[in-house]
Amino acid sequence: IAQNWVHLDHDQTIAASATVKVADDGVVDLYTSSTTHLIADVQGYYTSGTSGSKYTPLTPARLLDTRSKVGISTTTKISNAVISLKVRGHGGVPTGATAAVLNLTATQTVGGGYLEAYPEGATRPTASNVNWSATGTTIPNLVVVPIGSDGNVSIYVHGTSHVIADVSGYFSTSGSTFDTVTPLRLLDTRQTTALGAGKTLALQVSGRDGIPSTGVKAVVLTVTVTGTTGSGYLTAWA
Repeated sequence: IAQNWVHLDHDQTIAASATVKVADDGVVDLYTSSTTHLIADVQGYYTSGTSGSKYTPLTPARLLDTRSKVGISTTTKISNAVISLKVRGHGGVPTGATAAVLNLTATQTVGGGYLEAYPEGATRPTASNVNWSATGTTIPNLVVVPIGSDGNVSIYVHGTSHVIADVSGYFSTSGSTFDTVTPLRLLDTRQTTALGAGKTLALQVSGRDGIPSTGVKAVVLTVTVTGTTGSGYLTAWA
């Protein structure tokens, strides 16, 4: 399958979220091209039933940035502490939302560490969402996290880091249902021309790889940058 979720270098710990189609025997295959230990943490599942929540995409909105007092009253890096993040009623998330889709980023890190996101009021899990192993790292990951009864999500910082959280959607009793497709590479600029700094590329999604040509509200993509020529970031939106 022409799809990579995690790219490995020597002695790295990297987390990446993926929505994976489950085979009829209930199994998901994990392939690695080099020797490594693997950790897999489940965040949820999709079924053909009607009891689960449905997804509503949002225009991405920043809920937390410890560098500039967004969603928090300090600009100090967080060290071995829990951040209480208000989610319901913020960034377009309604009061009836049961879970949020967050892009969680650790930046300006000190040493190694990790982030954990979980519903406020619940016992902190053993599953990490973002991992870093060196000072000065900036690394994101997408997380789907249930929202606590108080409308908040807890983010535990193990180590020292600034933390950013952007919301891109939520789950509730209304919204869009999820359908799987066989993973397919829709774009690879290595076969054409690299995307220049400050440029935007329009990627046609509807009507490809079994995706309907109309009616699609959101898409699950693994987006990879490679062959970079400096520091920067990549943003995807409608």
